[in-house]
Amino acid sequence: MGKITNMIKKDFTVASRDRMMAIVFFYSIIFAFVIRMFVPTVEGARVEFVIHEDISEEIIMQIEEFGEVTLLESAEDIYERVQRVDSVAGLLMKDEKLELVFEGNEPEWLIETFKTIMNEVISPAMPISVVMPVYIDYRATEEKGSIIMDLLTVVLVAVATYVGGLIAGFTIVDDKETKTIRALVVSPLNVYQYIISKYATALFVGLFGTLGASAILMGASVDYVKVILVMVFSSTMVVATAIFIGAYAENQMGALVLQKVTGWIYMIVPILSFFVGEKWQVVLYPLPTYWQTMMIRNVFMGGDQKFDFWFSGAMTFVSGTLLFLIVFSAFRKKVRI
Repeated sequence: MGKITNMIKKDFTVASRDRMMAIVFFYSIIFAFVIRMFVPTVEGARVEFVIHEDISEEIIMQIEEFGEVTLLESAEDIYERVQRVDSVAGLLMKDEKLELVFEGNEPEWLIETFKTIMNEVISPAMPISVVMPVYIDYRATEEKGSIIMDLLTVVLVAVATYVGGLIAGFTIVDDKETKTIRALVVSPLNVYQYIISKYATALFVGLFGTLGASAILMGASVDYVKVILVMVFSSTMVVATAIFIGAYAENQMGALVLQKVTGWIYMIVPILSFFVGEKWQVVLYPLPTYWQTMMIRNVFMGGDQKFDFWFSGAMTFVSGTLLFLIVFSAFRKKVRI
């Protein structure tokens, strides 16, 4: 155990001294901050209404006292505007009721803010003349969140797990360049202990990235036990990525080339899962990254997915283990240890 621990410490020392590896280590955290800053979310939204132009001018004037107002010609235009990534409430008249429309992914406090404004606007104390009786109806256009935020979150968490394998792969390449890996032939640390140390490095780095990115993007609204399990179920796939890079990259430049190839695999499958029809997704079933994507979607988008969390997690682990066994065999032949 001490030998494995020493190898893990060495890996983190190498990663901290290498500028490129240090940047990659914080990759997920950096991009989570970027997404948080530049992609509008309901938590950071301003109070804004889109209102049907048939609504009483007096009501519109009162609402303008509380927030921004944009007039639109049709209910369809209002629904389309509300469903964009920023936080906007729609207001239209329907069946002699004022209908306040939301996207469906807003936090309760924001909905209450819009409700409070409308209750003030139609209060008898306010100087508003409305000929017909006015009632407020609240509804959501959809019971799901913004597809852009969902997509970015799923892709970022998948990439965060990948970063663990990437860092471990870079340390294997460093071991090859410094001839450390050749010393395994006469070292008391055998090849299996060596791979376990890389497995642990990938797991720790991946956990740091997934937990950090989840905290930045989701705060306390996500099940962190399942976030940890995402990394655990993905671990065999991730360490397979590490030893693939370690086997076929002769130096850091070669590792960067393989990073582009393997990185795209981790990103393109989550993207395809959003845009490819379910009946065509069967072609993605052999890929561990597909099952990882289904697992992540269950955690961050709710349980109403094609496959549940536990089945997706089990499939991720099983398919990742098969991939690991194939790549490990190639690794031993390539490195000759």
